[in-house]
Amino acid sequence: MLGGLRGSADAVRATLASASWSAAIEELLLDLVEHEAQHQAQLIRCVYGLRYEFQDSWKRRCVLG
Repeated sequence: MLGGLRGSADAVRATLASASWSAAIEELLLDLVEHEAQHQAQLIRCVYGLRYEFQDSWKRRCVLG
């Protein structure tokens, strides 16, 4: 499993190193991060709606009470 994660991390680093940065690209990346955060919030609401509990590690990582 770690080999796959390392390969993925290497691919991300190579892509970032070769990317042509601009204000438009940075805006797009911020939009993507915001979009992912919205999905995370949707999943959290779904879990709470189903009355499931999060593991303690998730509670700490996501600041869930």
